[in-house]
Amino acid sequence: MKKKRIFTFDKSKVAVTLGKLSFSFDWRVVLILLVSVLVFIVAYFGANTPVAKYNSSVSDAQNVYFTHVDLALSYGRKLFSDEDIGQDMPDDGTTVQTLEYETAVVREILSQEWQRDENTENVHIGYQELRVELVSGRYKGQEFIVYNQMSKSFDKYSKVGTRLLVLVLTDLDSADENGVVVPSVSIMNYDRSHVLYICVAVFMLVTILVGGKVGARSILALVFTLACVILILVPMILQGYQSVWLTLAICIYVTIVSFVLLDGINKKTVSAALGTIMGFTLAACFATIAGAYARIDGLEYNVSETDSLIQAQYQGTPIYIRGLFVSGIIIASLGAVMDVAMSISSAITELRSVNSSLNWKQLFRSGMNIGRDAVGTMTNTLILAFTGGALVELVLINLYDWDFRAIINSDFMTAELITGIAGSVGLVLAVPMTALIAALLVDNNRLLSVKKTK
Repeated sequence: MKKKRIFTFDKSKVAVTLGKLSFSFDWRVVLILLVSVLVFIVAYFGANTPVAKYNSSVSDAQNVYFTHVDLALSYGRKLFSDEDIGQDMPDDGTTVQTLEYETAVVREILSQEWQRDENTENVHIGYQELRVELVSGRYKGQEFIVYNQMSKSFDKYSKVGTRLLVLVLTDLDSADENGVVVPSVSIMNYDRSHVLYICVAVFMLVTILVGGKVGARSILALVFTLACVILILVPMILQGYQSVWLTLAICIYVTIVSFVLLDGINKKTVSAALGTIMGFTLAACFATIAGAYARIDGLEYNVSETDSLIQAQYQGTPIYIRGLFVSGIIIASLGAVMDVAMSISSAITELRSVNSSLNWKQLFRSGMNIGRDAVGTMTNTLILAFTGGALVELVLINLYDWDFRAIINSDFMTAELITGIAGSVGLVLAVPMTALIAALLVDNNRLLSVKKTK
């Protein structure tokens, strides 16, 4: 009686049999994913190595502080309030205050006086005195009295059971005679985290129910992409790496892993990956050139955010600000380019499997026809996505009847136009490149067979 083998190998496939259970996998896919995980771990720990910032001694901290103040004043940027400028720095680098964001639930409305303002779409104006219970953090279970001041710009009207995001300030200097510190609690916003968790859960459930295994793999690919951006790209930018080249490298890495994870290693995924990489690389080149001629480099795009980054630079964070504009365009265009590239590559592969007599020229023409249909909708998707983000600005432009020349030459509008157009250019150019690569790859077998026959 022959023993049943647990492991069987067939070229790239490995079959595993455990009793009545049997499954197979492509060892090349597993190998690439394992290497990718190893690369991710190494990059994560490398990216999160603490950056050596300025010495926290009093004299050095004062020098950094006042140098930044002088620079801000010389450029006419008011980074600090008037009363802050010229004040003495702390005597040491320690603090006796801690700030924590926690979740609280309204248990009782002690008093309230408010009215609706009809001139501002019935927002609540007035105040509420609330008794809230903290349901997270070190003060969990304790109750505090908070005042909810409601206005046109801060309308956080609350009822019993409303979940709020609160700021808990603990001042060690404010301890009473028994040494007990009573924290100060103030309302920051509604706690929306549970709603967002439900939305994410619904998205994942719908994707898996409709997409099956492919849907589950797409969620894994999305999680992997977000992890690379948040855990590797951002920390490495803060360490002073050139953001454009770093973003290109990480997007190439993410593209390869995502396509392998979604559909394994085959001609379809190879052509889709190559077309995607070429697409967002050309989008980056276009954005770099257009930004250089338009003199948009990210420093003037959002003054308040840029000032915070400049302040971080003077405090010792070696961040390269100018490249963030192009890096954002690369990331924004990645998803759309991947979508179009995979659609064209998949269609060409399917055409060849249905009609093996089609040569690469015919396949390329078919791919271009399919790509032209996809380009129209996906280009609209990109442009409209950026337009939607600028909707408030468009309303203000129409409301105040701003001059067209002033609008078109503003930093914000120029940057938004370049962002949308650069992504669309990368998307459009990805179509012929993906179609050509896919057509050549799927027709390669017939070319080889002809050579062997001769």
